[in-house]
Amino acid sequence: LPINTAVTQSNLQHLQPCFSILMASITFLLVIFVISISISTADLIMYPVSLQQLNLTGELSLHATDIETASLDFGGISHVKPLAVLHPSSVEDIVSLIKAAYDAAESSQAFTVSARGNGHSLNGQAQTGNGVVIDMRALKSSHRFRVSKPVLGALNTKGEEKLKYVDVWGGDLWIDVLKWTLKYGLAPKSWTDYLHLTVGGTLSNAGISGQAYIHGPQISNVYELDVVTGKGEVLICSETKTQSCFMGFLEA
Repeated sequence: LPINTAVTQSNLQHLQPCFSILMASITFLLVIFVISISISTADLIMYPVSLQQLNLTGELSLHATDIETASLDFGGISHVKPLAVLHPSSVEDIVSLIKAAYDAAESSQAFTVSARGNGHSLNGQAQTGNGVVIDMRALKSSHRFRVSKPVLGALNTKGEEKLKYVDVWGGDLWIDVLKWTLKYGLAPKSWTDYLHLTVGGTLSNAGISGQAYIHGPQISNVYELDVVTGKGEVLICSETKTQSCFMGFLEA
């Protein structure tokens, strides 16, 4: 027994430096863990209070995948990560967000808002670093939402034939609008050569294509717009209703 005891004590003496290194490593990891918690907590404190208080039926996403997607575009030149990404389930969600941004504009909690379609901007036009990107695409995966469904209608004209139109969400892709109208033997008069673009996205750039020399650009074939202003107001405008607003938004 004395021999075994001596050997055990000797082994412990040799192992003591290892135990010291192990304890130092554990202490270091605990310090890193505490620092990480502190940083995460600080980020939450910096998050605008007005965003935390929004009453939304859609989703205000902080998911890393959504943030990364919203920070990129087709141009690949700019890479700016937003605070969050809004997947709206109604126009009211967008109104609530923009009103909150407008009300907080002069405060320390100010944040910006940017609308993103299918991500074909060339230089970060749909990105924002200190704010929220609105994902305007209407077609979502199974856990997302569709904001509105296309509606087919007709306008009374001076002639006997009624002028047909389709009422769509600004985040709808032109390819989906075309597929939907073809079911009724119809098609938009003017569209872009590449159809995987959103309606709102091409209207913000006139919508020039191969049909433009016959039917004009896409903005010449718009009858009415539902617009959310920078104050969070919803306006319905056309050539006969709030004309200055109608022409201003299309020409923008």
